Amino acid sequence: MVGTRRAEEVVDPNLEAKPTTRALKRALLVALRCVDPDAERRPKMTQVVRMLEADEYPLREVYDLLFLFFSFLFILFHSAVNIFMEIWEF
Repeated sequence: MVGTRRAEEVVDPNLEAKPTTRALKRALLVALRCVDPDAERRPKMTQVVRMLEADEYPLREVYDLLFLFFSFLFILFHSAVNIFMEIWEF
């Protein structure tokens, strides 16, 4: 999504304020770090919150970023399950 510049496609259209492209990219990159195959390299939740926070964003947008982050995690997990099911022919 980041490489193809299609991150906007996973944004909930019901969000009051649309996040910036930069915020979307940050949320997606943080989500990707959280699904690192090496569990030791995955960030702790406090680190995730710090990575998503920034002085330039009001608190409401931080919550929106957290929502986007968990949405990205769900999409990544769902994709992984589909791949697993295809490989194991479930």
